[in-house]
Amino acid sequence: NAALTVDGSCLTWGLGEVGQLGRPVRDVKVNDEYDFDAINQDHLTPQAVELGGKAKVIGCGAYHLLAATELGLLSCGLNNYGQLGDGTTTDRTRPVLVKGLEHASVAQICGGEHHSLCLLGDGSVQAWGRADYGQLGGGKSEASKAGSLREAPGAVPDLNSVTSIACGDHHNLALDDTGAVRAWGYGDMNALGLGKARDEFAPKALAFDVQGSVTITQV
Repeated sequence: NAALTVDGSCLTWGLGEVGQLGRPVRDVKVNDEYDFDAINQDHLTPQAVELGGKAKVIGCGAYHLLAATELGLLSCGLNNYGQLGDGTTTDRTRPVLVKGLEHASVAQICGGEHHSLCLLGDGSVQAWGRADYGQLGGGKSEASKAGSLREAPGAVPDLNSVTSIACGDHHNLALDDTGAVRAWGYGDMNALGLGKARDEFAPKALAFDVQGSVTITQV
C-alpha cells in the first residue's frame, strides 16, 4: 500500500520483499523462521519513502511503486519485465528515475502486475513493461512472443485528451474528455468489455448497452 500525505510525503506498508516499499526493510525470515518483529516494524508499519523531494502523484502495481515528484517520475520494486521504466530489468529497492519522463507533467500513474501506465498533463498516455498480452497498446508486432517487454516509456497510439486511466493485472482502460472509454490488453473472460474473450493489442472503444444516455466520469 502507498499513501500520499498533504505535505508531499509518500508512506508505504505491506510486504516489501522485492523493494516495492521503496525503503530499507529486514528480511521476513531468518534461518527459515519468520521474523515477526521485522515484519511488523519494517513491513507492516507505514513509513516514509525517501524520494528526494515532494511527491505530487503516486500509484502502485502488483509489486512496484510509482511516484511523480519534483525530481521526476520515480519507481521501485520488481522489474522483471521492465515495469520500472529505468531501461533495465533489475529490481530496485530504492526509487530510481523513469527514463524519458524526468520533466513530464504527470496527472495520474498506475500499474498492473508487470506493466505501468502514465497519464500526462497533455492528455496523452505512456506505457512500459510487459507487452505480450497487448497491455502496452503498441500493436500486435510488439506482443508477438511470450515475454515481450518494453524497458522504457513509449506513447500509447491513438489516445488523446485522456482524463482517467486504470490498470488491471494485464489490461487497461482509458477515458477521454468526450466520455469515450477504450480498453486494451488481456481479454480472457471478457475482461475488456468488448463482447469477445480475446486480447486487444491497441485501444478499442467500448459500447455501453444501457437504457438512455450514460456519462462516464472515471475508470
